[in-house]
Amino acid sequence: MAVRNALLPSGQRIVELMNDAGEPVAAVNTYLRHLAARNCSPNTLVAYAHDLQHLWRFLAQQHLDWREVKVWHTVEFLGLSEIAQDSAVTPSAVDSGGAGHRRPADGPTGRDDRQQDPRRGLVIL
Repeated sequence: MAVRNALLPSGQRIVELMNDAGEPVAAVNTYLRHLAARNCSPNTLVAYAHDLQHLWRFLAQQHLDWREVKVWHTVEFLGLSEIAQDSAVTPSAVDSGGAGHRRPADGPTGRDDRQQDPRRGLVIL
């Protein structure tokens, strides 16, 4: 699965999610076109495409169609995303809603010096 980010000769930017067979993922691409029509930043389109790429990979691993997603699938996906973010994305980038920035694996002391942000916890009632 890949994100295609192309600039047409007309100057229009196209951001699409392609499946493993190289075919467009219709549901995702319809949404990305909607965002483009609302004049979202190209960086926003690319960030959303990558986020949806992670979701589509999760759905494929779970053998789910996007129309079959239930609340507990979302919780599981968010839990897996939290683990991935802890290993690769700075908390400030996640809190700001950005696509995130890669961080060094270890701080200056040779270990992970980040503090857990309590606002990132998930509470299930």
